[in-house]
Amino acid sequence: MAIIGQIPATKMRGYSYSIAIKHTDQIIELAENPNVMEHIKIISHAKGNNVYTVLSHISDKKLREMIMSEYNLELNQVILTPLQNSGPLGAM
Repeated sequence: MAIIGQIPATKMRGYSYSIAIKHTDQIIELAENPNVMEHIKIISHAKGNNVYTVLSHISDKKLREMIMSEYNLELNQVILTPLQNSGPLGAM
C-alpha cells in the first residue's frame, strides 16, 4: 500500500534532482531565468556556486537539455543526478 501512496505524492511534488554545473567561469543563477523556473522549484542553492537541489515534473534528460540550451553549455558541463526520497518509501 505504501507504494501506491508514493506515486501520487511524487506526481504532485515532482522529482528531486541535484544539478552541478562544471567547467565554466560563469555563475549560473537558475532563479533569475523565468524559462527554467517555470519547470523547477529550487530546494537549496548557495549563492556563488553552481550546485542546486531542485524539484521538477520533467525528466532528468529534458531538464538537462533545457539547462544546456538556456546557458549554452555542453553535456559534460551539466551533471544532473536524480535523488532518492528519504525514509522507508525512498528505499523501495
